[in-house]
Amino acid sequence: MAKNTSRNGRELEPAEGNWLISYADMMTGLVLLFILLFVMTAFKAKGMVEKARAEASYAEAQLASVKASIHETASTETEQAKQAVVSPSPKSDSEAKEASSASGSAAAKKPPDIKETSPSESSQRVSEELYKYLSPPASLKALEHSQTAEGIKFVIQADLLFESGSSRLKPESYALLNEFAAYFKSLGNSIVISGHTDNVPIGAGDFQSNWELSCDRAVKVLRYFTDYCSLSPGRFVAIGYGEYKPAADNGTESGRSRNNRVEILVVQK
Repeated sequence: MAKNTSRNGRELEPAEGNWLISYADMMTGLVLLFILLFVMTAFKAKGMVEKARAEASYAEAQLASVKASIHETASTETEQAKQAVVSPSPKSDSEAKEASSASGSAAAKKPPDIKETSPSESSQRVSEELYKYLSPPASLKALEHSQTAEGIKFVIQADLLFESGSSRLKPESYALLNEFAAYFKSLGNSIVISGHTDNVPIGAGDFQSNWELSCDRAVKVLRYFTDYCSLSPGRFVAIGYGEYKPAADNGTESGRSRNNRVEILVVQK
C-alpha cells in the first residue's frame, strides 16, 4: 500500500484533527462579533440616556420659568387688590348720595323674614304669613288645624267621614268636603291627603290590615275632590300611614279615636 509523502520525500501526518483549527477560528470570530455588538449597543444606550437627561433638564427649566411667572403675576394682583382696599377711588357727592339712596331702598325692600332669627322664630313667622295667605274659611277653622313651615294641616276625625272599618264616604261628609273643595279652588297649591288608623287589628272585611284601610280612605277623599268637584288631579297626593304615625296613645279609647283620622295638608308653594 502506498504511503502519503511530500515532495521532499517526507511522510505526511494524518489530517484527522485539522477541523478543530477551523472551528476554533470560527468561534473566535463569533466572540469578536458579539463583543463588537455589545460595545456598539453600550455606546448607543449611553447616548440615549444623555439625551433623556438633557430633555429632562430643559423641561425642569421651563417649569421653573412658568412657576416664577405665575408667582409674579399673583403677587402683582395681590398688591393691586390691597391698594384698592386701602385706597378706594373717591366718589363724587352725587355718586355717594346715589349709593346711599340705593342702599336705603334695598333695605326698605328687604323682606322681613330675611333678617337673622332663631329657627323657632323663623318657623313661626313663616307659618303666620302662610296662614294669612291661605286663610281658610270660618267653617274649616272650626276643625283641628295647625300652621307649619310646610303649610296648613287640617285634621278630620275618621268618624266624620267613614263608618268604622270602612272607606266609603258617608253622605253627611259631602258638605264638609265641598267646603274644602271651594277653598282649594281659590288656591293653586298642592294638597297632600294622608290616612291614619289606630292599632286595633282589622277584622274580616275588604282590607287585610289598617295600612290598606288608611290608604283607601285617603284615596277616596282624593277622588271625591277630583271626580265630583273637578279639581286637577295633578295637585293631589294620597298617602296611607296606617297605625304607624299615631297622634295620641292607643291605650285609651279617646287616643284611638284621635288616631283614626284623615289629614289634609295645603302645601306651601
